[in-house]
Amino acid sequence: MKARQRTRLLTALAALALVAAACSPAAETTTTTTEAPAPPTTDAPPDATTTTEGEVGWQPLYEGTLVLGRVMPETGGLSVIAPAVIKPIEMAIAEAAEAGNTFIELIAKDSATDGQVATVSVDELLNEGISAMIGPASTGVSLSVIDRMASAGVPMCSPSNTGAIFTNYDDNGMYFRTAPPDNLQGQVHADMIASGGHSAVAVAYRSDEYGRGLGLAIKNNLEAVGIAVPVVIEFDKDGTSFDAEAAQIAAAGVDAISLIPFAEGNAFVQALIEVGMGPQDVQLYGGDGFLDNVSAETVEPGNPALFTGVRGTYPSLAPPDGEGGHVHGSFCCIRTGRADDLLVARLRLHHDHDPCRRGRRFH
Repeated sequence: MKARQRTRLLTALAALALVAAACSPAAETTTTTTEAPAPPTTDAPPDATTTTEGEVGWQPLYEGTLVLGRVMPETGGLSVIAPAVIKPIEMAIAEAAEAGNTFIELIAKDSATDGQVATVSVDELLNEGISAMIGPASTGVSLSVIDRMASAGVPMCSPSNTGAIFTNYDDNGMYFRTAPPDNLQGQVHADMIASGGHSAVAVAYRSDEYGRGLGLAIKNNLEAVGIAVPVVIEFDKDGTSFDAEAAQIAAAGVDAISLIPFAEGNAFVQALIEVGMGPQDVQLYGGDGFLDNVSAETVEPGNPALFTGVRGTYPSLAPPDGEGGHVHGSFCCIRTGRADDLLVARLRLHHDHDPCRRGRRFH
């Protein structure tokens, strides 16, 4: 029975994280409880099914109260993606309750996009006796808590961790994710750059597991197809000035730049513009962290066309046509008629249409 209940727990946890992924990037604790209708009291209610052994087919998804913890970036650098990963969890819990086959208590905490804050939050959740945890969102923050969860024997599932480091991590069987790893995005990203006919590319990435894993994957895949990478820069993820890095890129004479940042990417692009290597001078490519955090309005207010033609890749649970499976989408920025609007397209890289020619609104 315990083995079956554990299987159901992991199934429920993965389902909740899948919903969050499909809809996507010390704090007060909020608790949400959803109460499911009572299970059938008769041996065989009208809508119940009966197995060949004569047992009633209706079964609770989880026997007893399923206490879930949720650690997501309500504040901090990744707070921009919070609604996309939090709301779907709430929706999934509500749907489970409506289905009448489980009783779920959700204890929500903030990671603040910070490993130390997340560690405190996870310790509090473990002390409250959670059955499983959803989150954190970022690779670096998850690295700060995965050992605690593994030691406690409590499963965790992230809807957005992409770090390749987790693929073979010694997690005691407690770590799960529903997003594809960065080594896959790195290959697709490099393929996109290669399709642009570039011969020399600068790769600059933030100093954490996300940036390092994706940036080096891009570099290695570019070199594997014969494209030179004369400049590889790991920049300070907490930095505010990137003049030295921009000057290094300018001196290398590259014809494309792959930039893997979070919000600090706004300052990095400003530095590139200052040395004549901005997105209107040299082809710029970005990853999911760029798309979620860097905007033309922040970099250069009043110039909505700044990122026209910028291209990149974004991990996705499924492409726009609804086909299942882990894929990577491509995006490009296209100017629309509104002065303050950019249309962002997300399509599979190998889709029949180039998203820079046939834009679709990004949701």
